[in-house]
Amino acid sequence: MFSSSTMARSPIESIDFKLFQDDFKNIDQKFLQSVVSIFIIFNYEKSKLKKEFLMMTEKATYAYGEEICSWLSLKHDMTKPQRISLFNDFGQLGLGDEEDRDIPYLVAFSDPDSTRIKNIVAGEDYSLFLFKNGQVCGCGSNYNGVLGLGDTEIRSTPTKIPIENVKQIACSKFDSFLLANDGSSYYAWGKAKYRKWSSPKRFDDHPTGELGLGDENNRSILTKIPIENVQQIACSIFNSFSLVYDGSSYYAWGETKHDPNWSSPRKLNDSHSSFAYASVQVLDSPLTFGLTSTIYEFGSHDSLSYKSILRLFDNQDNYDVKFKIDNDIKSGKFYLKSVSKYYRRMFSGNWSENDQVIINDYSYEAYYAYIRMLHTGKIHINRQNITELVDLANCYGDERLMEYCQTFIRSDLNAQTMTTHLPLIIKYKMKEFVL
Repeated sequence: MFSSSTMARSPIESIDFKLFQDDFKNIDQKFLQSVVSIFIIFNYEKSKLKKEFLMMTEKATYAYGEEICSWLSLKHDMTKPQRISLFNDFGQLGLGDEEDRDIPYLVAFSDPDSTRIKNIVAGEDYSLFLFKNGQVCGCGSNYNGVLGLGDTEIRSTPTKIPIENVKQIACSKFDSFLLANDGSSYYAWGKAKYRKWSSPKRFDDHPTGELGLGDENNRSILTKIPIENVQQIACSIFNSFSLVYDGSSYYAWGETKHDPNWSSPRKLNDSHSSFAYASVQVLDSPLTFGLTSTIYEFGSHDSLSYKSILRLFDNQDNYDVKFKIDNDIKSGKFYLKSVSKYYRRMFSGNWSENDQVIINDYSYEAYYAYIRMLHTGKIHINRQNITELVDLANCYGDERLMEYCQTFIRSDLNAQTMTTHLPLIIKYKMKEFVL
């Protein structure tokens, strides 16, 4: 995971290429005018900040920078961004073939009533689709039975998995998980210690394996796991590790810092407020997630990406603006302008030379969480800060933060929390909650 930011062009505004005049000085200006969005990846190498870029036009995506081109096995050319093809070696795009694509294509589904998609998750080379009617389809490699169809045959078009009324889906590199709508049933299938499960299996209470089923056997059909009232699932796409939350406790299994690894779900003893906090108890390096069904790993504390995040955020030795609340929050104007329309407006004109901003409308904790999100892409939302963060997202026009807040409200909404969340839904006109 890398510290990153995005600049996008809307129908009524253009990208300010003056921000990138040194970075893009060798690129053909005619090509730059076709760019509608720029994704910036910040990295530190030998204490020097380096920037890598993804550029999106209406028709394709391009990589620019020596490191990012090497990651994608492309030849770096200072005068020409390199076009990226989308990989489809196993039909994971669901288009009925195994040809790579470098522009978006519409995926067709056999059941027209199922095409309102609620969520999409991806493993190493397969995809799962959850529809609003509770059905699930999958396509891709199906190695180790990760599609849950009872076999290991490749599917290049979305194929229905034989289970109904599903609330949530998640997958790690080679494992798939789903949660029934009533929270009473939790299923897993796929790879366990390099052996196959091609159909969902249930978790038993004896030790060993990534699926949490008490053994090291793979499954190719859905198998029920004996944890009741599961509310959320989280998996790492970088290793075989999973967490679930049942409303009061967190359970973990798979590759942990403990030897041997846990093949059955184990209840974590301490009280935790998030998946991120729970992961610290069982992993060598922390995990964090952006309120999706998948958690993302920063890597070790020695990794360049982790160091880059630390140096870009609240760094005493590397900042040119302070947000003053109860305590100071330090950051860089250029970085904030590159990731936020609000800060691009703020740090222009008379504000351009200001080195401090006084914040009166939000608490230190909420504002710190927001500035941190702009640097890392992750934020911890709970019932204590949801009201402030929704208001901040609305005031600052931050669609990503608003999506995170709506995801939290959706997962937390029940009879007990209705009095907290309903006023927010009404005040900020959250249409997805209106029946």
